[in-house]
Amino acid sequence: GSSGINAEYGHHVTEECCRAIEHAQSVPRLYRRTNREIPTEPLAYVSNLTEALESEIYNSCLPEPYKLDWCQRVTTTIISRYHGAVQEILVSLRKTEDSLAMLKRGRKGAQQANTTPANTDEDKIRMQLRLDVTSLGEKFAQMGIEKGEDYTSLLDLVSQGKR
Repeated sequence: GSSGINAEYGHHVTEECCRAIEHAQSVPRLYRRTNREIPTEPLAYVSNLTEALESEIYNSCLPEPYKLDWCQRVTTTIISRYHGAVQEILVSLRKTEDSLAMLKRGRKGAQQANTTPANTDEDKIRMQLRLDVTSLGEKFAQMGIEKGEDYTSLLDLVSQGKR
């Protein structure tokens, strides 16, 4: 019927939201050798992840069932793409840490004990991602959208290695 959204429009909203995921990929750059403080807030891109969804669908005059259905569909796509981006970041963090560990092992071990900072750049990147993912979850919850298992596994992903 005419009261639903056509798939093309739903796709457009999804793409708008997912564009913000590119900003997630730059999180490591914020903390690499920048001596930034430990993160305490989610980054601005997180609200962009749901902005189009909120304005175009959630706050629209669509009948509730359509609204919920589309919110759900868009959310599922956002979460799965975001999961992919976060996973890539975490894999590269692990590689960095592995090579740093090897470098350290290569040097003489005497001074090694006290050269490990309390929070490495990698720790900060993980903390930031955890804040971002948690904040995204809260956004969906505010809209009454079921986050589902994909979100749970995303949250698990960023909660691993929690110090």
